[in-house]
Amino acid sequence: MPDEIFVLLLIPLAAATAGLTLHFAVKPFVEALIRAIREPDRLPQEQEEELADLRAEVSLLSATVAELQAKVEFDRQLAARTGGDSEPEV
Repeated sequence: MPDEIFVLLLIPLAAATAGLTLHFAVKPFVEALIRAIREPDRLPQEQEEELADLRAEVSLLSATVAELQAKVEFDRQLAARTGGDSEPEV
């Protein structure tokens, strides 16, 4: 008899838990996935702004790398003219 009561309580409780999980956790994910598949060209405004910021940062980093490469090349040429790879005195 206690096993029957346990089963009668467990099945509805498990069903309610599964239903709430599907509703609050899985449903928003599936809706977002469907929206992304149907409208691949449209990004949310926040993502567009973040993408623009990332592009600006990559551009700045590329310019910095180019400047550093020019400075390294200048240092190499200067070292070649002055006679080599001697360590600077500290």
